[in-house]
Amino acid sequence: MASRVEEVVGQIGAHEGASNAALQELGEWAKGRLPDWYLSFLRRCNGAEGALSVSSYIALWRAEDVADLNSGYAVDEFVPGLILFGTDGGNTGYAFDSRGSALRVVEVPLLGMALEEVTDIASDLEEFFEVLSSRS
Repeated sequence: MASRVEEVVGQIGAHEGASNAALQELGEWAKGRLPDWYLSFLRRCNGAEGALSVSSYIALWRAEDVADLNSGYAVDEFVPGLILFGTDGGNTGYAFDSRGSALRVVEVPLLGMALEEVTDIASDLEEFFEVLSSRS
């Protein structure tokens, strides 16, 4: 039986895996604040975009784009400690919360971005995809 991650990767449009150079650059920029499962996902799929359900869409950014997009959204200014890695294609951003040791996946509104608006949603990629897929 395929894992939920395998199902989602087959369902949405995934890019070819990230290069070692792109992953190293991203890791240096993030200062080690990225979970191993995310880096493994990028090795396999350097970004992905598509519908997870009738009402759930996801756009996961390429390794080469994460730093620039975090800068563009002024993440360090508005939500320090978060690292955005994608969106729902609209006003919701998906990020790693590096303020604690667990590197949980959270969501945050892109307009009105504030730490008070952060919602914890998952601990890993499998749970993240499951949560988003189950939304109606």
